[in-house]
Amino acid sequence: MALKFSHHMTVGTSFLRNASRSAGLDRGQADLLERCSRLDVDAEDECERLAGAGRSDPLLDRLRYYLSSRPYEASAELNSLQPFLEAGMVQRAVLYYYSDSGAAHLVAVLLGEHLRGQGVDVELVAVGEGERNLPAGLLNLLREVGSRASQDSSKGYVVMLNITPGFKAEAAYSTLGVILHSVTALAYYRHEAMKTTVGVPLLVRQSLVSAVQELRGKVGAQVEDLSAEARVTVLAARLNLGRLGLGPVTRDDVMWAEGLLAASGLA
Repeated sequence: MALKFSHHMTVGTSFLRNASRSAGLDRGQADLLERCSRLDVDAEDECERLAGAGRSDPLLDRLRYYLSSRPYEASAELNSLQPFLEAGMVQRAVLYYYSDSGAAHLVAVLLGEHLRGQGVDVELVAVGEGERNLPAGLLNLLREVGSRASQDSSKGYVVMLNITPGFKAEAAYSTLGVILHSVTALAYYRHEAMKTTVGVPLLVRQSLVSAVQELRGKVGAQVEDLSAEARVTVLAARLNLGRLGLGPVTRDDVMWAEGLLAASGLA
C-alpha cells in the first residue's frame, strides 16, 4: 500500500518580507511588499488585488521567478516542507489564510501555484476573519483545520500538521483542532537556522501506549503495514533521529517511542 501524505499549514507573510529585500524589485514594489508583510491596511488592499490578478501582473511574475529560483530561502512554508518534498512525502497540501489578510492570500496563491507545479494537490482555505479579530480567527482556524484534517484522514491520507509557519497561537489552535477532531496525525517543526526538523505524534494517552506496544512486536515490519497510531509514532522517531524515510521498523524507532512514553509518565 502506497502511503499518501496530506500537509496542513497556516500561511504567514515572511515571503513578502524576503522578496522585498532579495527579489530584485524596484523601490516602489519592494516598499509595497514590505508594508504588506507588516499588515499595513492600505498596502493590504493592493496585495489582495494582486492575489486575484491571475497571470497578468508583472510584479507577480517577478515573485514567481524569485520563489521558483530560491524556494527554500524565500519561503518558510516551503523550507519546512523541504525534507518531505525531497522524500516524495507530499501528495496534498492544505494552506490556511485569513480572509481579511490580502498579504496572506497573496502568499497562499503563489505557494499554491508553486506546489501544483511540483505535482502536489493543493487546497487554499480562507479562514474567515482573523487579522482584525484574532480571537474569532483562531477559533475559525481550529474548526477549519480539524474538519479538513478529519476529511483527509478518512480518505486514507497520513495527516501531517506543519506548525513551522505562522505564529505560535496559530500552531496551538491548529494542534488543538486536530486533537479535538480525534485525528491521528504527526505535528512537525523545522528550525530554519539549524535545518533540523522535529516531530511529535498527536495521540491520546491510550493510543500512545498501544502504539509503543505494537512497535515492540513489529521490528522489521513495513511502515505501511502499521496502525495509524504506530505509523505516526515511527515517522516522529525518524524526524527526531534525522533519518526521514519509510523502510522497515527498526530498534531505534522503538527506543525513541519508548523514550516518548517514559517522558509522558506512561511507561
